[in-house]
This record gives sequence, structure tokens and C-alpha cells, in this order.
Amino acid sequence: MAQHQGKIAAAVAAFALLLYVLAVYWSSEPESFNVVDVAKEQAAAKGEKLVVGYTTTTTLIKVTETLLDKPGGYLSNDVYFFA
Repeated sequence: MAQHQGKIAAAVAAFALLLYVLAVYWSSEPESFNVVDVAKEQAAAKGEKLVVGYTTTTTLIKVTETLLDKPGGYLSNDVYFFA
């Protein structure tokens, strides 16, 4: 066992480094966006006018898409399993 101690330590260190790199990649912050500009673009693309709640709804859709499409997907509280 003593002869493999260095190999085991190297494997654990490599695995820890891999997990660290993956965590840094997954936690990269998405770019911010102007909610009014996005709402205006969305309304123009669909031929609609801005009404009360349009900007809020468009922002909710954009934030949800950002969470789902970011590296790693939505990582926290994806699904609850209660047994």
C-alpha cells in the first residue's frame, strides 16, 4: 500500500483540480442586459406594443432562459425528491 500512496495522492489532487475547474466554469456570471431594451426588441419582433407588465414578463423569460442555458444548467434546487 505504501508504494501506491503517491499515486493515490496524485489521483485525488487531479480529481480535486478537475472539480475546481468545473466549478469555476459553471459559476461564471452571465452578461447583464437592459430590461427595457430587451422588451422593446421583443415587442418589435412580434409586432406588439409595450403594455403594463410586458417588460416584467419579458425579463422573467430572459432570466429563466439564462438560468437554463448557462454552463451547467440550473444547478441549485432543480428537482426535489421527497421520500
